[in-house]
Amino acid sequence: MAQRDDNSAALVDAIYEAPFIPERWPALLQALSRATDGEGGLLLTVDGKHTLNWTACSFVTPLMERFIEGGYEKYNIRPQRGLAKRYPGFMTDQDVMTDEEIEASPIHRDILRPAGIGWSAGTVIPTPSGDLIVFDLSRHIDRGSYDRATLDLLDGFRPHLARAGLLAARMHLEQARSATDMMAKLGLPSAAVDATGRVVVANDLFEALPGQVDIKARDQIQLLNVGAHALLGESLERAASSAGPVSSIALPASEESAAAVLHILPIRREAHDLFARTAALLVVTPLEPAAMPHADLLSGLFDLSPAENRVARALMGGASLRECAKRFGVAEDTVRKQLKSVFTKTATSRQTELLRLLASTTSLPIRG
Repeated sequence: MAQRDDNSAALVDAIYEAPFIPERWPALLQALSRATDGEGGLLLTVDGKHTLNWTACSFVTPLMERFIEGGYEKYNIRPQRGLAKRYPGFMTDQDVMTDEEIEASPIHRDILRPAGIGWSAGTVIPTPSGDLIVFDLSRHIDRGSYDRATLDLLDGFRPHLARAGLLAARMHLEQARSATDMMAKLGLPSAAVDATGRVVVANDLFEALPGQVDIKARDQIQLLNVGAHALLGESLERAASSAGPVSSIALPASEESAAAVLHILPIRREAHDLFARTAALLVVTPLEPAAMPHADLLSGLFDLSPAENRVARALMGGASLRECAKRFGVAEDTVRKQLKSVFTKTATSRQTELLRLLASTTSLPIRG
């Protein structure tokens, strides 16, 4: 009994350690599973938009990867069934599914049974943030179903697991709020957003950007310039998936605001990090018109290629497309295509609009 109490105490300590050191979740899930005669454990969250994030021990990870890649989410009825029962504890498959449903389940047939898994126990925990936190443990088919004593043991850990999940989510929110507050102290409008463009937290300066940014229903961010908004969606997708560079976006001047640049700072994290729903920190750098145009910041601000930067510089100096082609030894059609790419990356559509934006960059400090 003393050994069991010591093991339980160690697991509780590990549960409260995981929110502070997220990479400890897989080891915790493995330990929790082994303590209940299981093969492995999984932790996943589902937000209001049905976005799935997860982490698992080494045994379950390839099974979950197959689950995601094969599109098996549509067959997973257990979380909804468990939530509907409103039971504040762990339940087995048999508690939420009939034997016929289990036998016919593609998840059991294609993923669990080939891996030797025949029994599962899980719990669904709603959080104040609107997420559902799901803990799921699996056991080899030869070891039999989870009995009541084992479920009672797991129920003893459940309050700790719920608090750890809530703590992890709240800690991330506070980190995002601290970042936006720091930007406000520097005089920079800032907001933390998720991959869908939903604002997690924003400072007052960001919320007061007239004519350029609006926060719509359900906290959805909207850049009022159509081209800029399209670029924002693409950049947030790249930020969430770590797929390539993330662009800065030009916010053209409006009747209410001077031109500005929206910088997308991706929040990089461990794969399958559950509670870091923030995909990026958005920071707006206002630009003021200056007397002498300068293009040295183009590549850094707008991710222009060297050739695109060269064309933009020439245009700022008063050259025509024909003169650019002659100067660079390329076809005029090539220069035209490069200019079109510059328009796309800066969310502009005409040369006059582009030149007004580029002239604004001279208000930023430039080192020669």
